[in-house]
Amino acid sequence: METGEPFGPLLWRYGSGNPERTFVLAPYAGGSSFGFAEWVPPLVGPDEAALVLRYPEPRSGEDSALAAFAAEAAEAVAEAATGPLVLLGHSMGALVAYEMAVRLGRRSRSPLLLVVSASRPPGQPAITEAEVLGRTGEQWRAEVLAQGIVDEEMLDSPRVLDFVVSRLRANCLLAARYRPSAERVSCPLLAIGGDADALAPPELLARWAAHTSRDFLSKTYSGGHFYYRDQLPSVCREVLAAAGSGAARRTERPS
Repeated sequence: METGEPFGPLLWRYGSGNPERTFVLAPYAGGSSFGFAEWVPPLVGPDEAALVLRYPEPRSGEDSALAAFAAEAAEAVAEAATGPLVLLGHSMGALVAYEMAVRLGRRSRSPLLLVVSASRPPGQPAITEAEVLGRTGEQWRAEVLAQGIVDEEMLDSPRVLDFVVSRLRANCLLAARYRPSAERVSCPLLAIGGDADALAPPELLARWAAHTSRDFLSKTYSGGHFYYRDQLPSVCREVLAAAGSGAARRTERPS
């Protein structure tokens, strides 16, 4: 897989410089633009591009920091990509992608498709601000390992552990303080997730239907919160099929 390149402070770009279609990818809490780029090879065609979001630290005292970041990211994407867009976010990233889709719609740049993966719908947080602030260092370490953000041996370094935990904690605060838009997106919405995901079970995924004025599709796979890691080509075929006919055949080419 190509390494990509930074594209301003909020984006990391992969693929064509003059794309026919651009996929905008929003990582989970604690995730990096490099780590989430595993979606790029099975998803992005030879004449397409991907823009992966780079999360900042939360703004102190702003309960709507996630929405504020989404507004900045939507503006950056609108300037970086002139063609059709597909937005995809996992877990907290799905909320970011939703807020971006709302704002892009206001600019008459509604995406072809919004994909929300392993995420509760807006207004139904999986964690509260008090829970984020009350977690111990050992609890954060366990969360890092559960998400597979880095290998366990890397956490033996106090510097690495502190960096990873502080980033995850900051992103979780973004989600906990999030106050959602009241608007529905004006594009089709695909909700996908794992059938054994305790954080975003299938019955909560289905409630995303209330957040679009267009078609709603839902698909569950075997697995938990990171269900896609063992079946990413299959998941990407579903995304490509929903985004447009004929695209699914591109998912089988080697990375």
